[in-house]
Amino acid sequence: MKVIAALILLLTPLAAVAHGPHAGTARLEVSGAVIEAALTLPAGDLAAAFPGVRTPEFATYLDSRFFITAGDAECKRTGELRLETSGDGHDARVLLGAVYQCPEPPVELKVVNRLLFERPGGYRHTVVVSAGGREQQQLFNASAHARVFAVHQVVEDEGEGSALVLGLSLLALLLLGGAFLWLKRKADSVQFR
Repeated sequence: MKVIAALILLLTPLAAVAHGPHAGTARLEVSGAVIEAALTLPAGDLAAAFPGVRTPEFATYLDSRFFITAGDAECKRTGELRLETSGDGHDARVLLGAVYQCPEPPVELKVVNRLLFERPGGYRHTVVVSAGGREQQQLFNASAHARVFAVHQVVEDEGEGSALVLGLSLLALLLLGGAFLWLKRKADSVQFR
């Protein structure tokens, strides 16, 4: 019984840290040159940092604090910023949805996230980048607010024409390989006569 009580006492602060009010998340889904971003931020911290969340000025705040570059080119936020709230009280969250357009499909993304880092209390933010069925996760905090992600995207099939070209290429390789082996065998048999 003492062991169970000790484990509860040890794990309770860890659970509070893992889901504490000073933590946010961002999920970036990369599809070609388009990135869909879903950010979840603590409502209380966001309201304290920027009281007018539902104002047009908030989009400017977001763009100055959270941005993405692909190589040397900035990915621009396009369309309207989607905003929802969930939960209440201490657990209230603001859900932000945004779409970013890169000049071309990225190979490497640099994410700069300074949202809420002006708030005291050790704020941190977990960012997950998903592309081509692979995910990468990195932690952002006041001392590390810029991270680079390698992007592995699945190359889309060009259709039946590319399958035919691939099939014919493989057949040609097999025929060349067979012809080479036949010629080598003929050359070996001529040398030993």
